[in-house]
Amino acid sequence: MAIIVVANAFLCAIVTINIVATVRVPRDDLSSRMQRAGQIAFIWLIPILGTTLTIYLMRNDLPRGAGTYPKEPANIEDIVFISGPGVTHSENEDLDHG
Repeated sequence: MAIIVVANAFLCAIVTINIVATVRVPRDDLSSRMQRAGQIAFIWLIPILGTTLTIYLMRNDLPRGAGTYPKEPANIEDIVFISGPGVTHSENEDLDHG
């Protein structure tokens, strides 16, 4: 009898979390209709993994972009070249690798 109660509680928890994830998917403005439909199918066909992954990717603490690529710089000399982790050089600097 106790196993049935635990199984029902587990099932209710999974359904509740799936509903939360399903409600969040349509709020993603950058995904196409087919992508959103696929994500909802992923949530319900693979309940625990699909839901966890969807909620993780849809969390609100991520900064929202404009949904477009930035425009190209007017002057090509304004581009900064990266030569290593955390090290930047402008195009006009001599790079001394010695």
